[in-house]
Amino acid sequence: MMAIAVLIHASGIGTVVGSASPRNWWVAMDGDTVVGCAEVTWHGRSAAILTNCVVVASHRRRGIGAGFVRVRLREARRRRKRIAALCTMYYSFRHYKRFGFRTMPRAKLPESVRTFTQFTSPRYMKCAVMVRALT
Repeated sequence: MMAIAVLIHASGIGTVVGSASPRNWWVAMDGDTVVGCAEVTWHGRSAAILTNCVVVASHRRRGIGAGFVRVRLREARRRRKRIAALCTMYYSFRHYKRFGFRTMPRAKLPESVRTFTQFTSPRYMKCAVMVRALT
């Protein structure tokens, strides 16, 4: 978990916000080096929140981030979650739109995700919220 925390901090996206359970994380390795990570937080009965997706600059554009999105959505469906949501900066919109995510004003978020930390914290208000149905 230390290598993941260092990677997230170095990326500038914040700190580990979810459960920190190893079962909720996926990691990309290059030899012994962590080059990417992604987390999913199970929020309530019906929601999967995709958090902490980071790929180091030297390993981008190789499909690692897309793989992280796919595997987290697949796991959310397996767990019968009905909605997936995430918080991101404007320059990542296109990446997530390819997977069916759409921006949504915080005031219109479904009750099942509205109270999640990243959607209510002043620190993340400059970020957009994106949502997609899983059913």
